[in-house]
Amino acid sequence: MQITKQKNLLIFDKIIFVNFTRQSIIEKLKKKLPGVLAHQKMMGYNRIDAKMARETNQEFREGAVLILLFPQNNSLHTLLMLRPEYDGVHSAQVSFPGGKKDLEDKDLLQTALRELKEEVGVVLVSKNVIGQLTEIFIPPSKFLVTPFVAWTDSKPVFTPDKREVQELIEMPISILLDQNTLKQKEIFIPMLNKKMETNYFDIYGKVVWGATAMMLMELKDILADET
Repeated sequence: MQITKQKNLLIFDKIIFVNFTRQSIIEKLKKKLPGVLAHQKMMGYNRIDAKMARETNQEFREGAVLILLFPQNNSLHTLLMLRPEYDGVHSAQVSFPGGKKDLEDKDLLQTALRELKEEVGVVLVSKNVIGQLTEIFIPPSKFLVTPFVAWTDSKPVFTPDKREVQELIEMPISILLDQNTLKQKEIFIPMLNKKMETNYFDIYGKVVWGATAMMLMELKDILADET
């Protein structure tokens, strides 16, 4: 069996073992973020970015998601969730815990922490948050979303809200970093009312595309950066 060593990675053939620490990820998040360059790899169609949405005075609602990093079985994981089917543009899609900013939220960080508690039953505080990714504009729902990154030293107990969550997906970061996870297929784009060839992540057989895939790609580029 051939063993290849890279920074923070040990690759045994196609099995990837990830050795990240809280501090190593904090340092990576302090660097210049890949931003739109990462997002563009997963865009299913030509869409404006968050900066342009602000500069052109696009109508939008603010929201936030929480990218939770936690250990499980000696490897780093993150949490995704499959939303139930409903009458809306994000029906039955895979996402991070999150949602719109309420009037009672003092800032978007509070939005992300509140949504995490409401949707999956996990209570975190601001000291668990170690950084954030580039905000994303989502044209179909007109949301401007800020992704926050949080860390816990042990796996939390998840209690999903059945109205908000159909299924929880505990994804090892090694799956995200595996090039075989990135695929392409025709996906129906509701906003365009047609199918288009689109990049997506195959996570345990689930098609993860759109804004969530854009966030995952930025996270992937950040973690894979060896500089």
